[in-house]
Amino acid sequence: MGAAWPARAEAERAAQLLRDQFPSVFGHARLRRLGYPGIRQTRTIVGRTSLSADDILAGRRFPDAIARAAWPVELHDSAADYRWQPLPDSHSYTVPYGALLPAELSNVLAVGRCIDADPVALSSVRVMGPCAAMGVAAAHAADLALLSGRDFATVDIASLQRRLAPNLGDS
Repeated sequence: MGAAWPARAEAERAAQLLRDQFPSVFGHARLRRLGYPGIRQTRTIVGRTSLSADDILAGRRFPDAIARAAWPVELHDSAADYRWQPLPDSHSYTVPYGALLPAELSNVLAVGRCIDADPVALSSVRVMGPCAAMGVAAAHAADLALLSGRDFATVDIASLQRRLAPNLGDS
């Protein structure tokens, strides 16, 4: 928690710089809240599918894949421990659509660090590239759901995957 105070002061200085330099845009901007530096995993859903470290390390291809990723395991869940585990060249894995679908809610999708994944798997999938891919998949799922009058859990996966083909391909 101690690291939050210097980070807050630095964020306040950055906000003041923006207010001073660009008053017409940022003149009334205020910082509402900051996260806690170093805390990367907070709340996740219980999904219809869970992404595991074994899935990441084995390069698993899920039948309901909505994103392909290749970031290494990057787990630093305490001040005393850090795990960096690069994946082999050309190794990738997929993120299952079911990991975005809460098991007990309808018409809700979670993306990024909120998906159902164990801590090791989440350390690989919560980075910018996979998060962006999950966001794109969620947007397409929402569009398909709206067009078909279905909820997220019953979206046609084949149609969704056709839209996501550039990320899912093996090239």
